[in-house]
Amino acid sequence: LRSLLDEGVLADLTLFLRGNESSTGDEEVTHSAKDEVRAHRAVLAGVSDVLRAKFAGTFSDAGGSTWEPEVGSAEAWHWTLRWIYGHEDALPPSLLVEVLLLADHFQIESLSAGILAYPMDDIAEEVVCHLLQAWACPEVLGALARRCVPLVVHSTDVWNAMWDSRPQNVALFARFVPVLCEMDRLRLLCSYVLGSRSFTEGRFDPQERKDEEPRFFPDCLLSAVGWDAFPVEVLEGASRDDVTGLEELTGLQHRPSQVLRDTMRRAIARRCQALELQVQGVRKPATPFNRRERADMYLLPLGGDHLRPPSQIPPSHGGSGGGSSCA
Repeated sequence: LRSLLDEGVLADLTLFLRGNESSTGDEEVTHSAKDEVRAHRAVLAGVSDVLRAKFAGTFSDAGGSTWEPEVGSAEAWHWTLRWIYGHEDALPPSLLVEVLLLADHFQIESLSAGILAYPMDDIAEEVVCHLLQAWACPEVLGALARRCVPLVVHSTDVWNAMWDSRPQNVALFARFVPVLCEMDRLRLLCSYVLGSRSFTEGRFDPQERKDEEPRFFPDCLLSAVGWDAFPVEVLEGASRDDVTGLEELTGLQHRPSQVLRDTMRRAIARRCQALELQVQGVRKPATPFNRRERADMYLLPLGGDHLRPPSQIPPSHGGSGGGSSCA
């Protein structure tokens, strides 16, 4: 197979690959400005359910001699194609996130599984920075974020990248930032929406800009917060399109939407489930995200009420108080 790709023998398909600047498909690029790769429909269909359906189905371009993928940079596609054809090139950390996105998008399951099995400790910071720039945020990236984000919360470069990222990417990041209380996660997101870095400077006040132009809390950020930690009155109100309590909590405006209603209803269901388990005497197993013995992981000092910037975090935390619930 390697020689088929390298030499283009018996190729029946030409791929026109975009450069990094147009990997999202938002820009028009002439064929002459793109990389061309000769490939084989049968080989691509053999590893991807999506491409099998494309080339063997009734799509208008199923039998075409050219194909221009709408997503993915040329660099990521080159590596992916070489992997498909049996080359054993090492995957550069700079391409790991995008290749995983391509594998997930085109349902190349063996490639996805291999990437998710990579050791991440030494490359976690670079991976998180690329997560914050990813052109899509499917659930598969959550597996990477879960492993990498807690390892890099003291990195100034990561936080700088977070402030400049799209809301979808920020939600993916914030969902796995270790905090002692979900209110701190919500403060982080509110500070991002306000365009203020005051949260990591230790001076966030959700009402500090209440006299300025109203800001809305994007629906895509809702998934980052464990809403079941908040008062049930707020959750029930928001599930019925009464966002008064939610707006008092965040200092931002919220638009009633199906996403908001569904999020709050799921949070209420989790509260009910947790209460039922408590009644039955079943305790949730301790994890690094809810066990005080692992407080060294957290940005928040025990007993503190704000996140400190990385440069001000002491080697060990002292004090007492704090908890995992804001109810």
